[in-house]
Amino acid sequence: MSSNHVFAWTSCKGSTIRTPPPWVLAVVVQIAHAAGLKVFLRPLIDQENLMVQNPHNWRGELRPTDVRLWFAKYYNTLRPYLEVAQREKVEYFAVQTELDSLADLSDWTSLIARCRLLYSAGDLEVSYSWDTGVKKLLRPSTIFGFDAYPKLPTAAVTATPRQLLLGWDYLLLHRPSYGIPKLPAATISEIGIAAQDGAYGWPASGGVPIQGHPFDQQIQANWFTAACAFMNEHKLRGIYFWGPWLARDDGSLPTAPDTTRMSNIQPLGQLAIKKCFTGM
Repeated sequence: MSSNHVFAWTSCKGSTIRTPPPWVLAVVVQIAHAAGLKVFLRPLIDQENLMVQNPHNWRGELRPTDVRLWFAKYYNTLRPYLEVAQREKVEYFAVQTELDSLADLSDWTSLIARCRLLYSAGDLEVSYSWDTGVKKLLRPSTIFGFDAYPKLPTAAVTATPRQLLLGWDYLLLHRPSYGIPKLPAATISEIGIAAQDGAYGWPASGGVPIQGHPFDQQIQANWFTAACAFMNEHKLRGIYFWGPWLARDDGSLPTAPDTTRMSNIQPLGQLAIKKCFTGM
């Protein structure tokens, strides 16, 4: 947690997890653009090594002993991917994601300026965790994004999307940790939830104990519907739904309920996403 080093391993000995090399990412971007899609590149610091030290560690609690060195290493790691983003005319690039413990440091100003020299083809995003005590800043030359995992522990299993939306709005208005600057300029950069009773209280957990919390697709579908309504109500830029199992399933979504992986985007959740974008 206190390391000053940031790096991208394109091959990790003894591990299936690796950072895609820039040339591979360029090919993926080209395929997406050929299909008429816009691209959002969102680098994340992997937590595997951190969790070996403590299963509760995550990238939002980094405490480098030399902050200036950490930012220099971080920029060097991002640089080849920023160059790809510029060359392939990527529409969006997240320069900061879930780095809550570092999010309010002044070092971001110079780093963003350096990134802008390399990447001008699209928007640079600064992405925060929504429920965090860190002061959220709309930094110059960037757009604002947030990971939407609001906790509604008192929401009933039978709660409607409208009731969930009211819960989201209450947190926004009455809980300082959910404050967002210039809301209409924001993007929901990530949202997900397990298809499981009890998940409204802990949507970021990926699941709650199965005992007493059975599988329920409607939970996920209602949550996604509420998120879409929140986006429309507050005139946000857009929304990105998180599919944690896409990489392991070769990019495929389940066509039948996946009761073994409740955080997968279930068939009812997929329909809610489709309706969000198409109205159908």
